[in-house]
Amino acid sequence: MTLNPLAHLDPIGTIMIVVSSFMGFGFGWGKASPFNPNNFRNPARDRMFTAIAGPISNILQSIAWASIILLVLPFGDQPWSDTIIRLSSIGVSINISLAIFNLLPVYPLDGHHILSWLAPPSWRPIIDNPIWGLVFLFIVFSDFGRQIIYPVMAIAGKAVKMLVIG
Repeated sequence: MTLNPLAHLDPIGTIMIVVSSFMGFGFGWGKASPFNPNNFRNPARDRMFTAIAGPISNILQSIAWASIILLVLPFGDQPWSDTIIRLSSIGVSINISLAIFNLLPVYPLDGHHILSWLAPPSWRPIIDNPIWGLVFLFIVFSDFGRQIIYPVMAIAGKAVKMLVIG
């Protein structure tokens, strides 16, 4: 376990984010954080707690970025303040987007582990089947999915900014 960001880079995901950013949409990924559910006292519940840590950290990071905006606003007439506010706004947007995306109930995203814990035990073999994750991703990235996901992310981003800035 390390806080070194280089240890979390996935070579293909990193190349993908660079290439897709030039194409105008920016999509990539990092290495998954491995864990062994056999080390948990209550594997189903504790797997859910482990999964929720990622989106919570994204939400906390978005609040931190929004707080930077709040701290810089009084210096609005300084030449550097606009740049910091823009970068911090990007930090808020990216982290809200990541939190919402990771909460999708798609294998292997964090939302999958949460849904698996919330569902009746008899449903877990179905939910834990990676095929359903692919089906769900096709739905999410269709026009129907975009009409649901993007507005939710926009509302969540505005809510965090309003919470911090007022």
